[in-house]
Amino acid sequence: MKKSVKFLVLVLVMMMGIAAFAACAPAPEAPAEEAPAEEAPAEEAPAEPEPEPEEEEVLDLTEETEPEPEEEPEEEPVAPEDLPKVMIGTKSYTEQRTMGEFLKQLIEAQTDYECEVINFGGSALLLEALKTDEVQVCADFTGTFYTVYLKAEEERGIYLRKPDEVYDYCVKTVKEEYDFDILNRIGFSNNYAFCIRAADKEALGIETVSELVPHAVDMRHTGSIEWFERPDALAAAEEAYGIEFKEAQPMDSGLMYSAIFENEVDCISAFTSDGRIAKFELALLEDDLGVLMPFDCCATIRHDFGEENPDVVDALMMLENSLTTEDMQRYNYLVDEEGMTNEEVAELMLQDIGLN
Repeated sequence: MKKSVKFLVLVLVMMMGIAAFAACAPAPEAPAEEAPAEEAPAEEAPAEPEPEPEEEEVLDLTEETEPEPEEEPEEEPVAPEDLPKVMIGTKSYTEQRTMGEFLKQLIEAQTDYECEVINFGGSALLLEALKTDEVQVCADFTGTFYTVYLKAEEERGIYLRKPDEVYDYCVKTVKEEYDFDILNRIGFSNNYAFCIRAADKEALGIETVSELVPHAVDMRHTGSIEWFERPDALAAAEEAYGIEFKEAQPMDSGLMYSAIFENEVDCISAFTSDGRIAKFELALLEDDLGVLMPFDCCATIRHDFGEENPDVVDALMMLENSLTTEDMQRYNYLVDEEGMTNEEVAELMLQDIGLN
């Protein structure tokens, strides 16, 4: 019995050993899958060149950079009724009154401004009106600026006679002293000049003051009171030319032209733009030594008014060299001898120069 039990135990142990060995044995390998056939590689498109990197803008910190200016809003145009009235000053004789109307009609034709003309007795009153802003615009003369407004010789010791030099000096000094702008020369002059009958000029065969000198000792001479009093008039001629007349007495300038025509005198100091020179058949003599003051007519405006009203300045600038001395002789004649009004002649003047 004991042997049977031992035998059974031995069989069980052997069977357990076989089972354990089977469990530890490696599993059989699965058959290998057939590898797919290798395909030919597809043709690759040519590679596009890569874009070059953009250069970075290097800020030059050594240069000053300014911000762009902001656009200013456009100014609304000023309505004509809001514009200031332009006050124009003149002196009380024909040419000045006509020039005042001429400036008035020009400005009103070329701009939206309205103008008014005020007449004064003389240069000193006109200067005061400009200084106090009673008037803003005038047509005055270089010789007047030089001698009356600036007293260039009397108080400053400046001696000039050439027209360009006198003009340049007046432009600069009038701006400094009074803040007026002399804008331009209108073109004509109203100078003092020795004047004789055209028939006498032809008979004596003379053209200049120097040629008049030997004949003056037999002549009666007259001129305005200013001609006899001003240092730049008869006194300057006497000193430069040594001229001496048989007789020399002042006379009202309105009478001297008829006086020479009627042989009451033989030589007068005429104004070169006077219309009566042609009427009475007179002839001007050349100031060949250039000792008499030039009186070139100029458009003038207060500087502050011109800056605030540039359209008025632009209109006045159109007058540069627009009129000759012979033109003004004719226009003055139309007023003094033909009875036309200053306004009518001013209108004619604007038509003649194409600015009406």
